[in-house]
Amino acid sequence: MVIGRVTADLAAESDFVTDISASEFESNLNADKTSITDNLDSNIKATATELIAEQLSNSSLSTCWAFANINKGSYFIKDGILFH
Repeated sequence: MVIGRVTADLAAESDFVTDISASEFESNLNADKTSITDNLDSNIKATATELIAEQLSNSSLSTCWAFANINKGSYFIKDGILFH
């Protein structure tokens, strides 16, 4: 099985086209996941209080807060934290 084959029309527009096997694709995907988690810095974790303060001070979230307060747009507030 070949994963990643690009159609002729799309290939003509692409600078990088490659065919890889399903196992190669999965291996690359798993390697990417590992490198992402390896690069997380545990020293940058914020507390809930810090997150709430950052959300409240971010003016670009004002509409989101307004929607959450009237239960619109799939926004909601739980324990003081804004979610979407």
